[in-house]
Amino acid sequence: MKTTKLHKYIVPDLNINFVDRDREYEKLLELIRYGEETKPEHSLNLVITGPWGCGKTEFMRATTHALQQDPEILITYMNLPKAAVREEFYIATEDSVVEALENLVKELVGDRAKLLLHLYNIVKYIAKRLNLKGRKLVLIFDEVTVPLNRYRLTIRDLVTGLSKEIYDIAHEHRCQVHVILLTSEQTAAKTLQERRR
Repeated sequence: MKTTKLHKYIVPDLNINFVDRDREYEKLLELIRYGEETKPEHSLNLVITGPWGCGKTEFMRATTHALQQDPEILITYMNLPKAAVREEFYIATEDSVVEALENLVKELVGDRAKLLLHLYNIVKYIAKRLNLKGRKLVLIFDEVTVPLNRYRLTIRDLVTGLSKEIYDIAHEHRCQVHVILLTSEQTAAKTLQERRR
């Protein structure tokens, strides 16, 4: 699994190439079964946690840029906090996906944080514009603590809800759906560890 495209990503503000995350990138490709046949039952949720500033966001932005041109994958990065005005909100495989997401945001009264709670509608909007059959749809939600706090949900509630939903969506559209949630909240890691026990 080549990482050259990952290294072509230029880190904003630093103006340097993204490096030193090859192992994590290859592990992610392994989890989404890159290069393998697309099967709806291989859909999954991933939660990436870590301290603030450890590089979760840049890693997922670099990953999105690296996989954007791959016809097997339809990948979209969404930065949920309204506070992230100066940062890119979306990075998507196709401009039509960004347009679809913005149309959905308008329906959600302009609240981008609500996107996380409308997974089915996101996929429906994307499917109207692009053929999902036989593809791997990767949806990355950055800083999920914003909507979680607002709607009094825990990361456990969210993962449980999405786990049920992604399989229905994947089978309906005959694709794989992978939802990647990023959070710097340490309680998220604690909750997931307790659940694993």
